[in-house]
Amino acid sequence: MKKINRKILIDDIRLINSKLNIQEKLVEKFNNSDNRTLKMDLQFKSPRFTEIKKGAEMKKISFELKISNNDYEILNMDSEYIISIMSESSIKDEKEVKKIEKYITNLLRVKITEDINAVIKNSIFPIGVPHTIEEL
Repeated sequence: MKKINRKILIDDIRLINSKLNIQEKLVEKFNNSDNRTLKMDLQFKSPRFTEIKKGAEMKKISFELKISNNDYEILNMDSEYIISIMSESSIKDEKEVKKIEKYITNLLRVKITEDINAVIKNSIFPIGVPHTIEEL
């Protein structure tokens, strides 16, 4: 992968992280339901596409967050955004797409872990749910 693509990707992820705040959704979900699967849609403007086109194009990453007592999983991540970056970069290798998906998932895990632990630390959860999660 070319360096410029990776730099753009990192900038985009920073943009995602700045808008990703799941704390309120987590509290609502844990207080009102036994089903601890949270569906997330993150929308953001991609600097890469803003530079190329006159109007800013909205991009979206969708995934489900399934939380157990001391861990969570990111499930069913939609790679619409990742594939669009790859096609713009003229890289159509499926291995590269998977590599970028893994990279984005790891960055999301860092932020999600911070948000979950902040909620738990502030004792907003009902008694008995979950313990602080260590970043994997």
